[in-house]
Amino acid sequence: MKISSFLKQLKAIKKWGSAEMDNLTFIQQPTLIVNGDQDDMVPTENSYEIHEKIKGSKLVIYPHAGHGSLFQYADEFASEVQLFLS
Repeated sequence: MKISSFLKQLKAIKKWGSAEMDNLTFIQQPTLIVNGDQDDMVPTENSYEIHEKIKGSKLVIYPHAGHGSLFQYADEFASEVQLFLS
């Protein structure tokens, strides 16, 4: 991939991340929302907003973690998923 293509992709992701969120109140099934508190690709604020819009959802924010929070906190994430699915 060319660097110019990569930069355009990052710009598009950042624009998407700051766009107005869709109405998610129709979602009725259990939902686990996971993010890092320093995610530059999908702003952490979006996770809080998604959590507010999906009734009964569970929100997990990992400290000092970015977009790969589930890899940075692999053991904790695996435990959260197991608990959520049980």
